[in-house]
Amino acid sequence: MRLISHTISRQNEVPKRPKCLELRSSRWFITTVVAVATAIDISMYGMISPVTPTALRDRASLPDGQIQAWTSALLSLFAAALLVTSPIIGYVADRTESRRRPYVFGLFELAAATGLLCAGTHLGLWIVGRLCQGAAASVVWVVGAALLVDTVGKDGLVESIGYVSMAPSLGTVAGPLLGGVLYENG
Repeated sequence: MRLISHTISRQNEVPKRPKCLELRSSRWFITTVVAVATAIDISMYGMISPVTPTALRDRASLPDGQIQAWTSALLSLFAAALLVTSPIIGYVADRTESRRRPYVFGLFELAAATGLLCAGTHLGLWIVGRLCQGAAASVVWVVGAALLVDTVGKDGLVESIGYVSMAPSLGTVAGPLLGGVLYENG
């Protein structure tokens, strides 16, 4: 009897609203999160480019004759992973009940892949890191776009896409600049 009364009383409780729900659901917040994540993704791509040849020589111990080929290959691996995983990510994201989990997973995957490159002392780790970065980028871009469509609404969608479209330009400018600073000081 006690179990039944406890169950009935729990059914009458009003569920707690998540903290900061209005803020996290607002158009400007979602647009900002997607734009910042996109800018960070692109800036990491640009940041790695000037550092890669030196890192392959000094950290992965590649001979000078192989550095240019592997630098190009690593850039291509990122693009290949992005190309292959983007439609898969779109398919999976359309079948999940929330965009939040795949999006947060993609952000953590991007951070982990970048950490793998920072710690990588073997060419194999660099290959895995770049493949993971490309896959993570597909999550950030594809799920981010779906998140905008789902939450911003038809009236504000084009404006939000406009702001998010500025992010790659910002990342393209900031990435090589930060990569050069890292190269000189790191």
